[in-house]
Amino acid sequence: MEKRSQSVFMPALLTTLLVSLILSSGIESGSDNLEILINSPETAYVRQKIYFDIIVEAGGKTVEKAVLTITNPLGFSISCELKLVDGGLAYAEDTYSYVKVRTECVPDEYGYGYVVKYIFHVEWKTPKTPETYTIGMTVDADGDVFTESETIELLPWPVVKSFTVSPNPFSPNGDGIKDTTKIRATFNVVVNWELQVRTMAGVVKRTWKGTGNFSIVWDGKDKDGTILADGAYNLRLNGSDLYGTPFRTKWKTVTIDTTPPTITGVTDSPDPFNPKIGQTTTISYTLSEKCTVTIKIVNPSGKIVRTLKKTQLAGANSMIWDGKTGGGVIVSDGTYTYRIYVVDMAGNKAAPYPATGTVTVKST
Repeated sequence: MEKRSQSVFMPALLTTLLVSLILSSGIESGSDNLEILINSPETAYVRQKIYFDIIVEAGGKTVEKAVLTITNPLGFSISCELKLVDGGLAYAEDTYSYVKVRTECVPDEYGYGYVVKYIFHVEWKTPKTPETYTIGMTVDADGDVFTESETIELLPWPVVKSFTVSPNPFSPNGDGIKDTTKIRATFNVVVNWELQVRTMAGVVKRTWKGTGNFSIVWDGKDKDGTILADGAYNLRLNGSDLYGTPFRTKWKTVTIDTTPPTITGVTDSPDPFNPKIGQTTTISYTLSEKCTVTIKIVNPSGKIVRTLKKTQLAGANSMIWDGKTGGGVIVSDGTYTYRIYVVDMAGNKAAPYPATGTVTVKST
């Protein structure tokens, strides 16, 4: 963060030149022989310690009182009456809530006991509210009051408010189901960002750059237009605000999966069964991976009378049919076909699609 150049101790013969430069800069105010220079930065961040100097060129006057104020339009206010030191003291120190000031003085070089210049070294722990703050200095000297002020804009630290990827996993295989994934991010301020797709070994496969919030549709291809192999990949998001301050790097994992799941070992038991006496039948099967399973029960006339649906993990699974319709009515006797539709989390369909079987309802 750039700061204005700060004055250093100077011989008396350079004082006239310093005052001339100060007046021409338009930063200071006062009379012909007392000047105030506030060397605060133009911008800083909330909840940050910042350091700057306030220089009072006494110009032969006796400074009797100096007050530092920090305010903002929302009612924030700090007022510090600063200790003054004479030519025989090295420095004095004031500590206020969130503000510490160390005062130095430059005595005249001829030993007459008056102060040529005061240097107030200010340490300020900034508050949490982003806003434009005014730093003011009021000096009483020989019955006259001199004031000067500068503004400083407190900025929020850049942060990632949200970072998502969906669907995840996805399957860029051209079947029209989850062929792409959308990567989104939002920020609390305008930032310049870079998003990379990396292998788990850290090899960069794709890079995007931009400014501000974004929504990127990724088709699973690398920078050369080749669809990446099935597997997990890291998404790395980093960048900085427009002042160059970085936000914390964020990571997400996204999975490419174009391999269809499998369903095996389809059975049902008991078969036949009698729902009129409270019997149910269990349709069992084994899945190769986590899938959404939909079972549709079809009566002998080809009408769907019941739909069962669950998301289930890899391994042995089952669903129970109680012999009733979706409206809770016990179905008529007959042989019913169950169709099992299996889709993995990336949208790949199992083959066959659907898997089928039959079960008989018999009440006599």
